Amino acid sequence: MPYDYGKFKEAFRASREALQPFRENRLNALRQYVGDKYSWNGAKEPVPVNMIKMLVETNTTNLLSGVPQVMITTRHKQLRPYAESMQLAVNQALKDAKPTRHFQEAIADSMFVMGIMKVGIADEIDQSTDSIAFEGGIFLSPVSLDDFVMDMSVRSVYAASWYGCRYTAPKEVIEKAYKKKVEARDLGWSNESGDERDNLSRYPSSSRNIDEHEVKAEVWEIYFPSEKRIRIYEHGDDGIGQELDEYDYEGPSSGPYSFLYYSKPTNSAMPTAPVMDLIDLHMSANKLWRKADRQAQRQKYVGVVGTTGEDDGRRVVQASDGQMIRLDDPKAVGNVNFGGVNPDNINFFNMVWQQFNMFGNNLSVLAGLGAQSPTATQDTLLHNAANKIVARMQESVVQFTRDIIEKIVWYMWNHPVLEMQIRKKVENTNIVVDSIWGPNERVGDFMAYNIDVNPHSLRSMSPGERLMGLQSYLANVMMPMMPYIQAQGGVPNAEVISKTWADLSGDPAINDFIQWTGAPQTAPEPPMTPPNKPPGQTRRYERISRAADNPMGNLQQIGRNMGRAAQTSPEGMTQ
Repeated sequence: MPYDYGKFKEAFRASREALQPFRENRLNALRQYVGDKYSWNGAKEPVPVNMIKMLVETNTTNLLSGVPQVMITTRHKQLRPYAESMQLAVNQALKDAKPTRHFQEAIADSMFVMGIMKVGIADEIDQSTDSIAFEGGIFLSPVSLDDFVMDMSVRSVYAASWYGCRYTAPKEVIEKAYKKKVEARDLGWSNESGDERDNLSRYPSSSRNIDEHEVKAEVWEIYFPSEKRIRIYEHGDDGIGQELDEYDYEGPSSGPYSFLYYSKPTNSAMPTAPVMDLIDLHMSANKLWRKADRQAQRQKYVGVVGTTGEDDGRRVVQASDGQMIRLDDPKAVGNVNFGGVNPDNINFFNMVWQQFNMFGNNLSVLAGLGAQSPTATQDTLLHNAANKIVARMQESVVQFTRDIIEKIVWYMWNHPVLEMQIRKKVENTNIVVDSIWGPNERVGDFMAYNIDVNPHSLRSMSPGERLMGLQSYLANVMMPMMPYIQAQGGVPNAEVISKTWADLSGDPAINDFIQWTGAPQTAPEPPMTPPNKPPGQTRRYERISRAADNPMGNLQQIGRNMGRAAQTSPEGMTQ
């Protein structure tokens, strides 16, 4: 169907309206995420138990916390050296650009609705946005759902006949780029549909423009996959305004955008997300906690006297701690506890938390909040089960990351002058030389190379974890294979192992334990070791399970204690 501006403008407006419930629900969830102390536009009530933040940050950290690294291979033997050079160049570009923050932002967005990332060659407008720049002008930028639009008449985002995003830039930059006059806009509170924008840190009134020193304007950039065309429109009060420009799209066949989500209803354009499923439990838990807090503040513990015990009460008030006094009628004097936290509310809060924890895929296990069950074996089973669910989510993150990096590599491959300095190891030696990856190194067809993401690179490892990995390698790989290593002329580099161990353990004194003279020494014969079990010795192995201190058990015990406290007074008098 040929392009028609009038029909497209109506389709654009209808699709933005169809996306409005997703934007509004996401904004309400974001307010819970930031709480009531963040800004004027945060949550309207206190959020003392921020389960949403725990859910988002725990999953984001587990899914990606390191700089992604790639593995580039090819089936063609003659291209393998070029594949190795390209892998070194791409990984170096990723390390230099440090895109982890932008990937995490997209992953966090996928917890609310959907993560969106754009890749392209930066122009003046792109440079004014929050984007990561790679060598050669290649940029990577997360896109908020608030600034996104797509054809909502389709059954999948990948089947959309058009989609794009909104940019905000200085008015003079936009006019210079497209050589047309545009209207200055007060960014204010709302979208064109009347729903609030997702900038929660803005001033809470559209009458105040924080950035008054620089006049801003907004444009929509829309990609049409079937035409391989991009059209630029001015942002209008009812959708889009005038068309500012259009040009052929010159980029990877997958288009400029990548999408991340974990679950989608059949025949629906938009996905579901973890926060959508759990926001009601979060709201319920915080209502219960606020109610318990009000009850606790109303609680009073007072002394009371009967009509005949006024003198006894006065003597009690005037007495010092430990003093012996006379009471005419001890039964007429006592203490009464008024109000206090209802234990049923605490027990119900515990149940809500358990449901949130369960539907959040054993969230407390993923967050590492200590023991969650009575035995270590049960904790291991819980952790393994939680990791299976995270692994399924991580498959989506790996695919999302792969799609983005393929776009970046495509632009690097087709860049006419891009050159990158790499350090390459000479085959079968320990010699490393400096080399240049440039146009002459891009041999063969781009499609002949397979680009994959190393899943282990998505998660940063602490020095302790790396030390455990080294220990496991030495014990389970190197030592058992030592005869084969020596048979092929291999010799373990003990000095490197010792220095690596010192670095990872954070104890440089380990380097002083051994003096490396450089002169080879004859290894002494290993001493004879006594057998592990002397003759006649008997051993008995007994397995004992001990209850662990876990957060859920503590909350349940508090609820039981409150129930007992509500039934009796401190003196054992029934209330």
